[in-house]
Amino acid sequence: WWDFRGHSYHVKGIKRSVEEIKERNGPFAGKRVSRPVANFDECHSTVVSFVNKKIERDYDFVIRDLKKRRIYMRGNIFVKCSERGLTDPFKGGDVKLKAYMDSLKHACKVPNTEQPFACVDMMITGVILDKVMGLHKSSILYTPHKVNGMTGDWQVAASLQIYQNGL
Repeated sequence: WWDFRGHSYHVKGIKRSVEEIKERNGPFAGKRVSRPVANFDECHSTVVSFVNKKIERDYDFVIRDLKKRRIYMRGNIFVKCSERGLTDPFKGGDVKLKAYMDSLKHACKVPNTEQPFACVDMMITGVILDKVMGLHKSSILYTPHKVNGMTGDWQVAASLQIYQNGL
């Protein structure tokens, strides 16, 4: 069970949510182990329908404009990319959307007790990038650690502040 904002959620996988595999490395190398697994396709379709309900078509002009621009990672997407080893948390590093989506599939297939919600968190972000924004798999997600040779954190924060509150 997971409590969030006064609601209790029962978090579980699919009905037959255990997969038996032969471990390749680690303390169980060479042994058959049962591990839980998420249903990627079912989770993906659920998230797509949820996101489509939440994001109204009023944002189409914003999405069309974003397709012409570089997409910089901040917040949750940057944290997830660094947790999954796609980018360095201190130095940054750009990530291709294909690498992000591959890591998402891996997060859903291979459970990690230290990142129990990696599949769900990455799925929501992946659906927004892939389905809502329509980015191509070869699209690059840039980190604001280096923008034209300079650290870009303050510029991104200032831009968001101006965008949200006006001048």
